[in-house]
Amino acid sequence: MKFLKQFSAVLLLGLSLCVAADRGPVAPFQANEKIAFFGDSITHGGIYLYELQLFEALRHPYAPVRILNSGISGGSAWSGLQRIDFDLLERNPDRVFVMFGMNDVGRGNYLPGTPDEKTLAARSRSLDSYRRNLSAVVDRLAQAGKKVVLITPSPYDQYGTFKSGSFTPCNEPGLFDCAKIVREIAAERKLPVVEFHPVMTELLKKYPEMQLCGRDRIHPGRRGHLLMASLLLEALGETPEVGSILIDAKAKKAAGAKVENLAFGEEGGSFCYFPRALPWPVDGDYLAVDKIRPLTSRLNQEMLRVTGLTPGRYTLSADGRELGSFSGEELEKGVNLALLDTPSARRAKRAAQIAGQYRAVDQKLRNIVHGNILVQRQKGSIENPEEAVATLEKWLEASKSNPAWKYYCSVVRSYKENRPKEEALKAEAAKLYRELYRAARPEPYVIKISR
Repeated sequence: MKFLKQFSAVLLLGLSLCVAADRGPVAPFQANEKIAFFGDSITHGGIYLYELQLFEALRHPYAPVRILNSGISGGSAWSGLQRIDFDLLERNPDRVFVMFGMNDVGRGNYLPGTPDEKTLAARSRSLDSYRRNLSAVVDRLAQAGKKVVLITPSPYDQYGTFKSGSFTPCNEPGLFDCAKIVREIAAERKLPVVEFHPVMTELLKKYPEMQLCGRDRIHPGRRGHLLMASLLLEALGETPEVGSILIDAKAKKAAGAKVENLAFGEEGGSFCYFPRALPWPVDGDYLAVDKIRPLTSRLNQEMLRVTGLTPGRYTLSADGRELGSFSGEELEKGVNLALLDTPSARRAKRAAQIAGQYRAVDQKLRNIVHGNILVQRQKGSIENPEEAVATLEKWLEASKSNPAWKYYCSVVRSYKENRPKEEALKAEAAKLYRELYRAARPEPYVIKISR
């Protein structure tokens, strides 16, 4: 009993140190909940959504949630309002996370130099429009009975010293003001807020070489998306603990996770470990973000502690594969299995591959939606795929002066290729979603500690 009390005290202390004290008021995801993310290209490209989906499958493999991408490149709160029924509400999500701002702020009004009265007035009009349209989006969702969470927009990187095609320093002021508007709307309607803007802005200033927002200064790279996913997970109240094991080698006792066949002697011992969850996969981008805002201490702890060992060095292995060499003191202090090449880590990496495949298919589906929106803007019909493609090609030919023309060429190519396969793609996405949760189920393995 004393051993269990000591273990509980250690565990609670570790959690209290790791969990952010300012955890957001966002309700945790519930089993079988459908959650939509409504936004612009940062959501459309949406690496953060699929990292979030992966994490939830790994941490809660038997309580599945479905994350829906409802982002459209070039989108704003105003254009979101135009598509809210067919691209969001028809999908019937239980909860909607809303993030607009990058295309609402009026980036062209923030060119370098001192703004004149005309420019200041234009900035003010853009912000007023943003407030009005974002409020309308929130009210429409409330009318439809949807739970809403607002997200302050990701920042524009006006701090990095690298060369880019354009430089419109619209983060401070600009997106800073958009974030303030988000908070004010949330306060008026008593809605929870997830803070991307202040945290990411601080890190952009402190670590400009990280290029969290990519070379266009607008769209986060994968490191930025990992950071965004972690901020969401912390706001949702996800704890650091993947699992925890405490072995008393001398007393031959275990606490924490389920352990069987425990056997220890003078030269070490072994046991069968039954994980309840899988760790978040560790790669180069993960390690880079971990240096500037710790992912491991906040979200990825699978601690193995072994007390009562004879002094010396020990080889730690899992299912016969060596994981590393540790002193008895290191093992007593604790080794984080989430950072080692365990069978669980390998399963998690396989699940990450499936999540990547799922994202690739889902992006094709989003491009179909984007193509349909473009067709409808040209007063064309989306009922006949051939007519829709003809409308897109005609519009594309007349739009060569558009700065985003090359991007729209890729959207039209994807639309032409995938619109005829839309139903098959939806079936493939559903299949990959099921495979993700199957791959995320942990399996027991044998841990051996040899002197």
